[in-house]
Amino acid sequence: IYGVITPFLYNFVQRKKKLYYCKNFFVSFTLFLVTISPLIVLELFNLNVLHIATLSFLSTFERELIKDIEDFDGDKLTGKYTIPVTLGVQRSKNFVYSIISIISLINFMNLLSSIFFIEKCTHISYLIINLIIITYTFKAKEKKDYSKISSLCKYQMLLGILTLPYL
Repeated sequence: IYGVITPFLYNFVQRKKKLYYCKNFFVSFTLFLVTISPLIVLELFNLNVLHIATLSFLSTFERELIKDIEDFDGDKLTGKYTIPVTLGVQRSKNFVYSIISIISLINFMNLLSSIFFIEKCTHISYLIINLIIITYTFKAKEKKDYSKISSLCKYQMLLGILTLPYL
């Protein structure tokens, strides 16, 4: 599946470079496929799998967007069509808030259906990290601020990976 879909998506992105969301979408969708495909093949697909795959897509998209905000000045100088260059930093930050809201909603639904204590703790930690990311994004002004937020997103992704055994 990856051998066919990945080159197709890559070629699509290369032809459509002026579409500012393609890179972010390509990276995020590829991770979504990596997350969900083996579980479909192994016939382990259920609603929790869809939640985890969707969280991987949204978390990756969120981090890519934050990295683009971090690289705003350089992207603008080199003429790259990223979301922050096209929409502006504030609208991009609003987009990040929207993504985090969706992530939090999905995570809260998973928290309510959790059985194991460690799983509940992981979901609560995930929600706390989301609140911290929102707070830091709201206050962020400089490149180093967005670098810290990007690191928090990595921890968020790690917590997502830690929930995989509980599917």
